[in-house]
Amino acid sequence: MPRDLRIVIDARLEPGKAGGVVQLVLGLAQGLAGLDGGDQYRFLVRPGHGGWLEPHLAGGLRLLEAVRPEAPLPPPPFRRRLADAVRRRLAPPLEVSEELVPPTKGVAEAFGADAVHLPSQQGFTTAIPTMYHPWDLQHVHFPQFFEADDRRNRDLIYRALSRQARVVVTATRWAADDVVANLGVPRRKVAVIPAASPLTAYGEPTRADLERVREAYDLHEAFVLYPAQSWPHKNHLALVDAVALLAHEGVRIPVVCAGWLNDFFPTIERRVREAGVGDHVVFLRQVPGEDMGALYRLARAMVFPSLFEGWGFPILEAFSLGVPLVCSDIPSTREVVGDGAATFDPDSPEELARQLRRVWEDEGLRRELVERGRARNREFSWERTARLCRAHYRRLAGVRLGAEDRALVAETAA
Repeated sequence: MPRDLRIVIDARLEPGKAGGVVQLVLGLAQGLAGLDGGDQYRFLVRPGHGGWLEPHLAGGLRLLEAVRPEAPLPPPPFRRRLADAVRRRLAPPLEVSEELVPPTKGVAEAFGADAVHLPSQQGFTTAIPTMYHPWDLQHVHFPQFFEADDRRNRDLIYRALSRQARVVVTATRWAADDVVANLGVPRRKVAVIPAASPLTAYGEPTRADLERVREAYDLHEAFVLYPAQSWPHKNHLALVDAVALLAHEGVRIPVVCAGWLNDFFPTIERRVREAGVGDHVVFLRQVPGEDMGALYRLARAMVFPSLFEGWGFPILEAFSLGVPLVCSDIPSTREVVGDGAATFDPDSPEELARQLRRVWEDEGLRRELVERGRARNREFSWERTARLCRAHYRRLAGVRLGAEDRALVAETAA
């Protein structure tokens, strides 16, 4: 029987702004809480900012506030110091400012962590073995969406934390190839660990939930949902253009957009006014997680026109709640969607409009997509994600792996 683990998971996040990473942390907490054994997991949060996560913790899962310990830390075990010295000789750490990648405050060290999981693109330096998620290299593929300093800083952060990590995690095999090709991560370090639908953490919406949400947000009887922050790559502009094309054909499809409105939103808002579809496209801003399930249930379909994704949590959300999906055909989403969606070229508002109209008007097609989506969703679960992560935690901790964990690690090989 493997010894019990002590794992720190960096959850210093702001719900809404952090997007899918928050959903990953919530889902991972759900999955880890359901595993057997006496492992101890600590979710690192900013002081007083763990309320969003605390209701989802159970068993050996607790919050750990990021407050620098007062007592001096004991030196790392000799075995860890030796291994770290060898690693530094073979792959010297990348020189990067502490402003971009700060040093540890010593919280994980004081806890006696066997490993640190850095699930967002930010992180810190530590001698403790780490598992790191660079998520996506959008700045490489769509540099026009970033200032030069932002591109340089993202590249430095990703390279430094990937160099430090013992395991670099991607959610798809396409993303694994991407970090190998564009970050120079050795393939042997990459683990492909898929996620699942975050909405399982909130339970199935009741009839009362549906009625409350419809009234609270003044929703149309039928509408298409798009849950995403207003980043340029989320491609709201193409969606607005598609809705305008349909309106010109006499087809009115109300679209409800839910998600954080950031600095790019005024550009989207201007396109909505210019296209004359202000009564067709509604922005609800950030919607609480407990309301999202009801929004999905009330929607006739979900549209996902994104230009670039590391994973695409809304895809699994739609699948898990039986909502027909109209989705952009790009490499990362193609790997998640399978045959579960009506797909289109995200650079073509005309193609998006055609697919949106097909799904909006064809009830039989919607039923078929729901069945395909549900079948696809059965291939993903947070329990599975947690088992895959735990196998790697054990490996990082130097625990001798049993047959099941060896198989799980082999399954994630990129």
